[in-house]
Amino acid sequence: MEINHTNADNQLTSDAIAKIKARLTKDWFLILKTISDTPGIQHKALCEKINKTPSNLSNMIEKINKIDLPLILTVPNGTKKCYSLTDVAAQYVEQELLSEKQSAKSREFFHSKSTETIITKAKKTINLLKENCNHDLHNIVSSLLNEEKNVTVNAEIEKLYHDLLNILCDFRKQDIDIKQILDILEDESLSDQLIVYLDNKFVYFDFFKPLLTSGRMDNTTRFQIIDNVFSELHPSIFSPYQDMELSETLLTPIEWNNLLLGIVKLSKEFIDRNYSKSTAVANWETYLLNSDLAFYIAEKCSVLMFLCRLVSVPSDKSN
Repeated sequence: MEINHTNADNQLTSDAIAKIKARLTKDWFLILKTISDTPGIQHKALCEKINKTPSNLSNMIEKINKIDLPLILTVPNGTKKCYSLTDVAAQYVEQELLSEKQSAKSREFFHSKSTETIITKAKKTINLLKENCNHDLHNIVSSLLNEEKNVTVNAEIEKLYHDLLNILCDFRKQDIDIKQILDILEDESLSDQLIVYLDNKFVYFDFFKPLLTSGRMDNTTRFQIIDNVFSELHPSIFSPYQDMELSETLLTPIEWNNLLLGIVKLSKEFIDRNYSKSTAVANWETYLLNSDLAFYIAEKCSVLMFLCRLVSVPSDKSN
């Protein structure tokens, strides 16, 4: 069997790491990891494992090997192609997996400590709320959740109530089971109302979570991804994709599809309710979208609404 590529430099240098990290997308790393797990894997089998078409896989491998240094060795085996990693690629995959494992352990440790701290704060808040509500916690909190106008509470209860909601929101953002806090209430009916409140509060957050919680993104990156979403949804209105690989690198297919659905929902709400940009931003901020992201989306939605009106208004015709 003849190897198409040779690996002259078999050491993973800091320069090599920088070059690979700068270009390698999630899908491309999955290819390297799969080959690392099954050295000598055939083209067809690799396609099946990563759910790609043969031509799509060939194109991706070609792009991977254009990262200034060869990473994948193509080994002909009769009429079939098999793949192995160069030494540099094998070392890179091993290092990345080890780094991810160590990061996961660190996240688990700090996550556990953070959870304990929040639960302790929640217990203190709920106990103070019970004391200030004079054993009428259920009716007072329920009335506040339903925004009943005839309810008047003192400033301390108001503060504790919002502290509790903020704690629940922090748990939800971190995907921690809020049951740990709701059990402290010892009120199943009130717990159910708070769950409904959170479901409504997070109706958009979950769609946009990757853009809101990723430490790897600044606003410029977030805006570029939003541009890509609007381009895919409305290619005749918005400019073609700008650096689509950016979205593929930072988002999983599920996260990308959630973003598409989230933008569809916000666009429909903007047009159906005849929002101004300021109204849209004010409303969307209450659903935990940050103001910069909300404004950028509102700008795009305002263009859509303008064009919808333009199309729906019949042109004047002289008789």
